[in-house]
Amino acid sequence: MFSAEARQGYILTEMVNAGHGWETGTANPFPLPWGREKHLALAFNRGQNQVTTDKLEWLQRQGWIAQVVGSQIILAPLVFLTPPAVCFHTTPVENVLGILKKDLVTGFEAGKSTSTRKACANYIYVSFDLASARKWAQRQLLGKTNPDQDWGIIRIDSLGLGRVFRDPESSTGFMLEDKRVAKGFLRLETTFRPDR
Repeated sequence: MFSAEARQGYILTEMVNAGHGWETGTANPFPLPWGREKHLALAFNRGQNQVTTDKLEWLQRQGWIAQVVGSQIILAPLVFLTPPAVCFHTTPVENVLGILKKDLVTGFEAGKSTSTRKACANYIYVSFDLASARKWAQRQLLGKTNPDQDWGIIRIDSLGLGRVFRDPESSTGFMLEDKRVAKGFLRLETTFRPDR
């Protein structure tokens, strides 16, 4: 088994050699909010790098994820978890009816995203508990770019999920490998307006 540092060096070398046009320059350690010694992330200047779906899929096959944060790219290992029996997805209330009728899909697939983080459009985000799901609507998170919004929380039966992995930028958010969750595994948990 390689050390976390050795895995970092390996993926950076593979990114450059894979022919996708990655330019990593100098990579620096990036503290993961849920970090453990065996899981280390890196940050490097975005520069001229384009983070495309093809590149993200290639990285995922290598066991990594990349997210654009401002002028940096965060490169973190994929850490898969077993979800609880139910998960929760927070969304503006105007999206709830469409999700319950047509399935829960990525922002890219839906043609709109709740987050301004560009990489978020490629994934479905969930919380493992209702309290964490409610927090996502607060002003410092999704509420920052969706002010004065009523919110809905969709309850997801985890039997309808494939693999779930940690969000490199969140201590309470998780990402689905699946790009769609069938409507039969979904139901409305609650709607609410967050505290001001």
